[in-house]
Amino acid sequence: MGVFFSTNYIIDSDVIIRDKMNYQQKIIDISTYVESDDTKIVRPTTDICNYFKDDILYARASLIIYQICDNRLVSFSLCPNKYDYSCKEEIIKHLENRSKIYYLSKIVQYPFGNSEVWSMYVYEKNNISTIREEKINSILNENNTM
Repeated sequence: MGVFFSTNYIIDSDVIIRDKMNYQQKIIDISTYVESDDTKIVRPTTDICNYFKDDILYARASLIIYQICDNRLVSFSLCPNKYDYSCKEEIIKHLENRSKIYYLSKIVQYPFGNSEVWSMYVYEKNNISTIREEKINSILNENNTM
């Protein structure tokens, strides 16, 4: 158990996250962002938030996470993972994957050549144990009804 460090961070299920937000708090928070003429943050993030509402979680741009390591409470400061996509639908597909719990920070949309880039900044927490438990309970419930 712990934090996996690679190009992107996937936080393990035993990690506690501070500074979480719900849907309404994120909408208010993102509206305070300053944009340039080319770079959009408020509308792309709001569009994704409106699509998912409270089906995903939300967080600030920098998080403090807590974990028990060697019988001590240890804190880490963590920046979100960044993924680049060419459209909003690719972001939606990424966030619909149930193997992780998502804490969306923001979406940044900007031009790149003749197209545009949608950069998603998100924290990801491992959700495999929950999916495994749901599957086991489903199998057990099927066996009990027979």
